[in-house]
Amino acid sequence: MMEQTQIQQLERTFNRNEAALARWKSDDGMLASLLARDMRLIHAAVWMSLRVSWSDGAAKR
Repeated sequence: MMEQTQIQQLERTFNRNEAALARWKSDDGMLASLLARDMRLIHAAVWMSLRVSWSDGAAKR
């Protein structure tokens, strides 16, 4: 239950950030594309970290 809440919170945060990037893109396309790339890398790293911690927790049970 807690894990699902964390996932939903991360998804909402990511979606808000993506919307902000879409607004910035009209002003400065290059900056927005760099930020979008970095955000996708951060998003992937967070997911990998969560998966590892959840699998470690499941293995300990």
